Amino acid sequence: VQAKDGGIIAFDDDASALGEMTDSEGNSLLDNASIWPFPKMTKDGKVLIVEMKSQGVPAVGATHVSAKGTISVTTATGSKPVQVPGVSIENEKTFKLGTGVITIEDVSADETSTSLTLKGPLSVLGSIRGWKFLDAKGTEIESSDRGYGRSNDVAFKSVSVSTTAKVVTLQLDVWQGLKQAAIPFDVKAGLG
Repeated sequence: VQAKDGGIIAFDDDASALGEMTDSEGNSLLDNASIWPFPKMTKDGKVLIVEMKSQGVPAVGATHVSAKGTISVTTATGSKPVQVPGVSIENEKTFKLGTGVITIEDVSADETSTSLTLKGPLSVLGSIRGWKFLDAKGTEIESSDRGYGRSNDVAFKSVSVSTTAKVVTLQLDVWQGLKQAAIPFDVKAGLG
């Protein structure tokens, strides 16, 4: 799936559906078939690669497998920078982004860096295209992603920041113009 303008920012596996899967001989392969819930997405959000799986086996002599269905995604028209000053890097501290609240968790520090997890609604964390941490002078602090996860409608983002400062400013690149899209697909893959 490709986005022409803006980008794809999320895949909704619950709303996506595989309606038909057959081999070139017309045999259904839909038994225990599904769309894999963990697609690959390019960093710019322009392309989403979705895998399908089936326990069905194509007939001997089949030349291809065809699949039809709908992929459900959230798209955005673009993004804009949002600055969040005075973010305390302490366990259970919160800050507001739009209509959502993000909580700081799992904070641990050594002599030169701090690791932390940001936890919030999937709709809020999923709307963030990029993150920068700034010091009190507005200079970017080196940071690295340590992972991203979700549990139902709650998302988690773990980062390591090259600072021991207790308060930072977050400069976020936040997706704008969010909308849901159900995109029909009809694909064919060769065998052999």
